[in-house]
Amino acid sequence: PRLLTRHARLRIHRKVCAGSSSSGSSSAGKGAAVTALAHVPVPGDNFLAYANLSGTIALLDPATKLVRQEINVAPDVAFSLHADEAHVLLCGLASKYVVARDVPSLDANATFGKLGPHTGWVRALATIENDANRLVSCGCNFVKAWRGRGANNASDDVRLFTGDVLALAPVGRNGDVIASGGADGSVRTFRVDSKGPPLEIAAVERAHAGRVPALVGALNGEVVVSGGYDGALQVRGTDRLELIAIAEGAHEQKQVLCLALKSNDEVWSGGADGVVRRWKLPSLAPCGRVAALGPAEDDDDVIAVRALLIHHGTTNSLGDDFRYVAAGYANGCVKVVDMDDEC
Repeated sequence: PRLLTRHARLRIHRKVCAGSSSSGSSSAGKGAAVTALAHVPVPGDNFLAYANLSGTIALLDPATKLVRQEINVAPDVAFSLHADEAHVLLCGLASKYVVARDVPSLDANATFGKLGPHTGWVRALATIENDANRLVSCGCNFVKAWRGRGANNASDDVRLFTGDVLALAPVGRNGDVIASGGADGSVRTFRVDSKGPPLEIAAVERAHAGRVPALVGALNGEVVVSGGYDGALQVRGTDRLELIAIAEGAHEQKQVLCLALKSNDEVWSGGADGVVRRWKLPSLAPCGRVAALGPAEDDDDVIAVRALLIHHGTTNSLGDDFRYVAAGYANGCVKVVDMDDEC
């Protein structure tokens, strides 16, 4: 495919290691892989939340790159994070529940009950982007659509016959469709209405030859982009999941671990090769690497990119047009890079 030569203009800042001081010295938490990232808006302020395998959940100031608040929930682990509304961070836990924490205190939210139990680790969270505003979660091979956020709220469930669910992403033109990626390599779509269980629209068994940990919707909901342990990126139509484009060996034959939407027609991927790469949609024509984010190395070992987030909106405390991309790595580090309008 044709290689596009225009690159992002990026201004890199000091990387931050989970659990490390501002000087970069190591402490508890460094070395534990980052499991999730989320941008959390707060009136007059904004935060980058991250979690890691040591049980840390922390809030980072994306401007100063300093940790503003941190808690440890070990032996529990947050495998997924999601900003539900202003100053509320949802955490999908290894203990099989979804819990909410207030931002910036990270105290347990008094009005939000624990949602669960799930049948396994809560690997992913998503919100339906229509009037229903339903929270969707997954544990093992169940997808749950919650009827509310309170302690006594029930869920409407759909059980898959094969494979644990690893990833969820809102897709579809009307904001009422969720895509899932499975441990069995499957990609599926479900319609989530204001009530009732998710209804399967389409499914492709073994779409990837391995686990599918990364999904994102693009092109105004027309396509689903997936990344898999087989090293491939795929673009499929949302309605029927027909294959539109594929990039095999997208990360030097290594696993594709995370995706983030840069714009409606450009997606960024992070992989086990320690590199963040850019792709044009729907063709998956490569647009080059994001040099400021890799390749990540530690003592000559490549460090996998485990989580990726692109914040497109305005961060009030930082000016009228502050946007950034964050990457979380397998060694516990988080990098935050500013992006200007031409990125």
